[in-house]
Amino acid sequence: MYRKIVWCYVFVLTLLDITLNTKLSAQGKSHGVTVHDSLIEGITFQEWGGPGAVAAGALQLSPPALHFGRAALAAAHALTVTLTNTANTTMHLASVAGTTPDFHASFFDSKTLPPQANTSFTVVYLGRREGPVSAHIYIHTSLGVHKYPVSAEGVASQWGVWPLLGVRVPLNASVEPLLTLHNPTDHTIQVSEVYSSGAWLGLELPGGGARAPRELWAVPARSSRPLVRLRLAPGAAAAPLTAYVRIKGNMTGGGLLVCVTARSVPPGEHLSPLQLRLRTRGSLDPPDVFDIEAGNSAGTPAPLAGGVWAPRCGPAPPAPPPPPADRAPTHNGQSDKGMANGNGAAADGVRVTLLRASLEPHQALARAAHLTFDYAALWGAAAAGGAGAAGAWCAGWLRLGRAALPYSVRLLPGTLRLDPPALHFVTAARAETLELRVHNDFPAPVLVTGAALSEGAELVELTSLTPLALAPGAGGVVARVRLRGGLAPAAQLSAHVSLRSNVTDYEVPLYVYSGQLQIEWDWPNSEDGELRLGLVGTSSTRRVAATVRNPAPAPLCITDVALDLPGASLALAPCGPLRAPPPGHACRCVAARGALGALLTVVAPARAGALRGALALRAEGAGGAVSRGAGAGGGAGPRGRAAAGAAARGALRVGAGAARAGLQHGAAHARHRRGAAAHRPCALL
Repeated sequence: MYRKIVWCYVFVLTLLDITLNTKLSAQGKSHGVTVHDSLIEGITFQEWGGPGAVAAGALQLSPPALHFGRAALAAAHALTVTLTNTANTTMHLASVAGTTPDFHASFFDSKTLPPQANTSFTVVYLGRREGPVSAHIYIHTSLGVHKYPVSAEGVASQWGVWPLLGVRVPLNASVEPLLTLHNPTDHTIQVSEVYSSGAWLGLELPGGGARAPRELWAVPARSSRPLVRLRLAPGAAAAPLTAYVRIKGNMTGGGLLVCVTARSVPPGEHLSPLQLRLRTRGSLDPPDVFDIEAGNSAGTPAPLAGGVWAPRCGPAPPAPPPPPADRAPTHNGQSDKGMANGNGAAADGVRVTLLRASLEPHQALARAAHLTFDYAALWGAAAAGGAGAAGAWCAGWLRLGRAALPYSVRLLPGTLRLDPPALHFVTAARAETLELRVHNDFPAPVLVTGAALSEGAELVELTSLTPLALAPGAGGVVARVRLRGGLAPAAQLSAHVSLRSNVTDYEVPLYVYSGQLQIEWDWPNSEDGELRLGLVGTSSTRRVAATVRNPAPAPLCITDVALDLPGASLALAPCGPLRAPPPGHACRCVAARGALGALLTVVAPARAGALRGALALRAEGAGGAVSRGAGAGGGAGPRGRAAAGAAARGALRVGAGAARAGLQHGAAHARHRRGAAAHRPCALL
């Protein structure tokens, strides 16, 4: 009788334990995450439960430990686990629970297992960050709890999407980031469906409206396109909320899954973008500068102190650094923990420059700062910390006011060196083809998989010579670009050539322009192309101010100034305090669509008589970029012009002589020997 009572008592406790664990798993009290069937279609997933107690030894799992290996973020990766009851009694399976939000488990195929019977369940890895992650799955049974190890290594998604975690949404603020998809394949990806799993996470088309053509979600090969705008509205919920955005299309695996977590905070500052997750960069790549926008949803002004929390770098993806404190750095740029630096200061290769000191009440998003990444300096800090040929991962924070933005980048030693660094075509030149060469300065082989022109580059034609495999230290021609014939002399283009590789991508600037500078004389009656100085006395000096304009979309530098006229000189205003600056000096360069001042000085000879001379200047692309021009003379216009990369010459005549009253002054004027029809500029630059 006593034994029967004990058995009944144990049976009741077992049923009670099973019931409690099942409810905990179904209600999802741990982590506050609700995950149903939105991860993998056809599989119903349990939610979070408690870790349980002692592991049971009466069951066998295959495999003994679950290793996902390298798995891309923003995608669900599923593996099946087989569970066998090795006990001599029937086993009742209650639930499967995890310890981190990276791993999710499905229900069992069968919840009752006789001795030696088996069942299976599915574990899904949905990574939230780069790098290794390990955890345990706790299997609750009527015989105890089994602790099952699982692990994975998160890697960046080739589709260019990242989980959006820890977003702080101030009350009254519009936080609407764009979700952009990068197509890494050689064929067009057609997205068919995008939807959200949470009512607080709304979706809308990038341009607004309820409908759009199907082509809006067609992403061309090796390009990027915004798909939807996320509208984050967690309301007044104090606890973080989690939702998922699913993207379906003709991509491998059927689609992507982007995790979004957000919580509501009091009104105040907010930033755009919400995060900066950069693609792999080389340590010798040129710096990148990003615009940061800030807004203020509060009814009071907000001071906008800024600081960069120095990145953590290491040979493996570091654990995400904690967000900085809500208060801004102190006046000297140091927080109480000494992790921040102040406005405009550098932090191991990352620098913030503020563009405004405060935000107005209810300020909409506006440009507030520049964030600069100096990859060489970043690599120096990473190498000092032990980074080697395998590269380094760096992550940190930018804070503006009370808002913060996380950033991360992977660095590899070296670069893919481009020759030339920019392609320049001049319409006045003969039709020609420029070769784009690359040199592999990385310590590992590089495969250049493609070369393509950016949209709207109809003035040129590109011939890709990819794929091109480059051993370390090797180089080769990756593409040829040709200027189309029959273009108008005034045709202009600012575009780029995209190079894709297995390491990272590069953009080579491409410019098309006339190659001619324009000069405007600050002298009356010079609009028709002649400079009429009037009477110039013998041995007297006349000075005429001028403005040299560059209508091209690329900088041009004057490399040579020659005046074939005794006593005449041309000085460039930016070079005034310098003595004989070299041809490549910045004072001799005219910015793209910019201008600089000049001064023409004419000293009349001591003897009367007409003089004739020539003014010649030579210009080429800034920084030594490839630039071709027409032959000597080039094109001409109503203002003085010069062909980039070619000498331009013009006539200059000055007259001086005696008169009955003492001195008779002749007229000084300049005229082109060569020029376009109906154009006679006073000087050819």
